[in-house]
Amino acid sequence: MRQAGAGIVADSDPVSEQRECEAKAGAILAAARERSRALAGRPTGSNPAIVQQTQ
Repeated sequence: MRQAGAGIVADSDPVSEQRECEAKAGAILAAARERSRALAGRPTGSNPAIVQQTQ
């Protein structure tokens, strides 16, 4: 699970806060998609850090 949020203060604009949360969540989701693509095709249960160290 990933989360994104914003700090609400007295002069916060709800629409701007919503956009900020969506932008943060979009960046997190994009990074997760990229990581998934990078790991595609690797054997199930393989740890890339260990594989790189032993090669």
